[in-house]
Amino acid sequence: MPDGLLEDDIQIKAPALDAAQHPSLRGVTADKGSGVVGVSHSKKSLGLLGGSDRVFRQSAGVYGESIQQGVFGHSTDPTGTGVYGNSVGSGFGVRGESTDGIAVQGQSFGGGLAGKFIGNVEVTDNLVVQGRNINALFSQIQSLGNLVGRVQGLEGRVQTLEQENQRLKQEIAELKNQSSGGKLPAGSPNPQISVTKKDGKFVVTGSGFLASTTISIRVVDTNQPQSYFTYSQSSESDGALNFQQSISCVMGASLSFSASDGRVTSGNQIWSNIFRITC
Repeated sequence: MPDGLLEDDIQIKAPALDAAQHPSLRGVTADKGSGVVGVSHSKKSLGLLGGSDRVFRQSAGVYGESIQQGVFGHSTDPTGTGVYGNSVGSGFGVRGESTDGIAVQGQSFGGGLAGKFIGNVEVTDNLVVQGRNINALFSQIQSLGNLVGRVQGLEGRVQTLEQENQRLKQEIAELKNQSSGGKLPAGSPNPQISVTKKDGKFVVTGSGFLASTTISIRVVDTNQPQSYFTYSQSSESDGALNFQQSISCVMGASLSFSASDGRVTSGNQIWSNIFRITC
């Protein structure tokens, strides 16, 4: 008899002798049958110890067959275990198989858990939680993530188009002002600026702005059109602008200057012409 099948204080020297000495305590056989077989015709139940199961014809320490529970384990201790399965090596501690029904079911009638896994869990098919297929939900979440990425990309393109639209409007205003020449009167529809460099500073002069009004001067690095600097300076009583500022920029880079006194026409803020100068 292989080690581990019987308790240490039980030794079997010969199957036939052991069966004769302990007929009421053990069922022992040397053939292919079962050691102990119990049958209840009224309950339509059958059980055996030490034999072969009647489904797969494999060796079975315990086999139960019934129209209800084939094997039932019940623990009377609050911390006990009703049915315990253990396997040495890489086998199965507890295994359930079913054709159309439920292979393994766990149910809690109180506040406990119906199932608990301590370690990794592998699911090879659908995982359904409260009627929802988690696999399908993951797929929907992934699709939603892709959609969010596309929306963010579109938002970036819209922002770029808006900036380009503003730049074109300013260039059109610049072209319209090129023929005006000289100093524009205060509050002119299209104020005009020019930029020079002096003593390491950029000097912005302009005319046509509202008198004694805070003017916003915007400076854009053409290498990074999406980022820009904004400075403030009050206009003169005649609408003139005089502004000086030290600006760090890469040698050879081009800066675009424009200014606005905050006026709006047709829903768009009025900006001066765009003046470009090299660092």
